[in-house]
Amino acid sequence: MNNDITTWTETDYDSALSRIYTIMDAEPGSPDDAELERLVGLVELYEARHYPIGEPSLADVVEFQMEQRGLTVPQLNGLI
Repeated sequence: MNNDITTWTETDYDSALSRIYTIMDAEPGSPDDAELERLVGLVELYEARHYPIGEPSLADVVEFQMEQRGLTVPQLNGLI
């Protein structure tokens, strides 16, 4: 697997994720730990490029907070 994520395919991405899961508990300072750090960095770059996550809308934030707090719309209206 090369270090140039611009040439990665979904198969390369999947292979990197699989390898990450395999060496996730690598001993700090070991060769597997160094590989883990490299792969995680590459996967993060790939995901930022191919699966960007935009900023949430205000409605998304309110809906999320309502869900987290178990609030219904009438309850929210009572708070506002």
